[in-house]
Amino acid sequence: MEASNQIPMQLKYDLNLRTQFTFIANDPTLACILKNIASNSVNISGFFLTKGRQKNNFVRFVAGTSESESNHGLRIVRETLQSLNISFQEETIIAISNIPAGIPGVFSTLFGSLWCKFRS
Repeated sequence: MEASNQIPMQLKYDLNLRTQFTFIANDPTLACILKNIASNSVNISGFFLTKGRQKNNFVRFVAGTSESESNHGLRIVRETLQSLNISFQEETIIAISNIPAGIPGVFSTLFGSLWCKFRS
């Protein structure tokens, strides 16, 4: 079988730097956090939750829409977490959106490109 000499299709996607919040909260506190954020018209565009052994939630989320984040949204999240005495971290992350569907290896290609670019 011959190796393919085809050049891979150029992937088109959007890369943005966003602020991610990381914290731990129990169920009632997390519900309160999310309710306050929503009542202040702040969207969440990325959300990751893992339930710990003590039944606390390890949460990571990105406030804003898939198109942008705003100072207003970031301020609301900070104020909400601080008002509930939640220790939290903020990190700048790379948000990838508009990833083409149905192409095996897309995440491998994206990660490989980023890794090669930033390791040098």
